[in-house]
Order: sequence, then structure tokens, then C-alpha cells
Amino acid sequence: MKVYLIEKDEWKLFDIEKDSYELKRRHIIIGNSAKIGNYAEIGNYAEIGACAEIGNSAKIGYSAKIGNSAKIGYSAKIGNYVEIGNSAKIGYSAKIGNYAEIGNYAKIGYSAKIGNYAEIGNYAKIGNYVEIGNYAKIGNYAKITKTPLIFSEEYIFLHMGILPDDNGNYTVYKAVHQDGQSFFDSNFVYKCGMTWRDDSLAKDQSIECGVGCHFTTYNNAVIYGTNQHLPYIIIEAKVHIDDILAVHQKMRVKGFSITRIMNLNF
Repeated sequence: MKVYLIEKDEWKLFDIEKDSYELKRRHIIIGNSAKIGNYAEIGNYAEIGACAEIGNSAKIGYSAKIGNSAKIGYSAKIGNYVEIGNSAKIGYSAKIGNYAEIGNYAKIGYSAKIGNYAEIGNYAKIGNYVEIGNYAKIGNYAKITKTPLIFSEEYIFLHMGILPDDNGNYTVYKAVHQDGQSFFDSNFVYKCGMTWRDDSLAKDQSIECGVGCHFTTYNNAVIYGTNQHLPYIIIEAKVHIDDILAVHQKMRVKGFSITRIMNLNF
């Protein structure tokens, strides 16, 4: 059984059946009856559960945990600190982002992509080639067979976990200085009741932090504001689905209207 292990910041091929000490030295745990395919890469501190199967040339990240009886397809990539549930199945060439959590008995199709910090529930099924964004949360028993169209309600939900109202408006949030001044642009000041739009801006999902205004979920706005270590307020805004230019952990928009200002500094 020949696998790649880290040796002085480089991957080096070892026959772990002949020299199991190399696993112990790297704090790698492989459970009883687990099967590791040839040329797989296993990061330090990784844990492979009992009866799990790791396909040929698969990559298991640093401190990743693979559950009992889980199956990782050949050439699949499991990120750092990922947790794969018991009896979960990861298809060949699938990519699981860092810190993602895959539930028990979940099934991830071949060549699917699961973003960083995403959470996939127990018994959920993610189809072949489907892409799930960073921080997305997919519930137990959910079934997603294809990647939704960009900028559709389903696409936005997979990336940010929010839904619009009946008129297509999203309620989103942003942390700014106490006087309403943007943390990014000192010339831009947000005020309650204001509206803003720039119809010259075009949709482009490949540009996450480009021109336009950026909003996120309430929790993410609070986290960002707190991390500035300065007094801040949270602004609440309405953004129509047609005014969204890009969607990631946050959305970049060409128009919004502010509906409320919240001061969280007690």
C-alpha cells in the first residue's frame, strides 16, 4: 500500500504496510479494516475510520476526519479539517473544501464541488458536477441533482442561505462606522432611507470584490463589524434579485435601499 505523506514540506511516497511508523510519526490514525488506495495523499493528523475506503490518488487534508465505512472515490480531494460522516460516499474527482462537514450516509456525486465551511446534512444527496458554495448549509435528506442557474433564487440560497420576499427583494446587512461611513470608502456614507444604484455596472460572478456595494447576512455583518475593533452600526437594506451582480459569501449589487439602522454598541 503506497501512499504519499508529508516529509519536510514535500509529498513523499511510503509503503505504509512495511513501515507503519511513518503514520505514527505524523499522528495519522487508520482504523481497522480500512483500505487506502495506492498513491493517495494523507495529511498529518488525519483520521481514517474503521472499514473506510480511500480511492487511488485521493487526497486527504490535514486533520481531516473520515468516518467509519465512508468511501472516498479515486482522485477525490478532501480539504483540511474536513469531517466526513459515517458511511458517507464521496464520488471520484469530487472536491470538498476546507472545514466542510459532510453528514452520515450523505452522497456526493463525482466531480461535485463543495465549498469551504459548507455543511451537508445526513442522508443528503448532491449530484454529479453540482457546485455548492462556501458556508452553504444543506439540510438532512436534501437532494440536489444539478447546479442552479447563476443568480437564481436557488443559487443565491446555496451561497448565502437567504430567500427573497414575494417581490424578489432580499433583506441584507452591512457593518459600517457609527456615522454611517463605509469601512472601505470614506467618501461613501450610508443613511437611513437612502437609495443608491448604478445601472452602468454589469453582472459578473467572477468578480467578488469589484465595483458596487456589498452586503451579507446579519450574522456575517456583526462578525465583520466586531473584528474591526471600532464602534460600528449595522445597516439593513433591501436588494432586488435583478440588482445582484455577484454572489459569494456576500453579494455585490448595483442598487439598494436602506430600511433600518441598528446600533449594537452597548
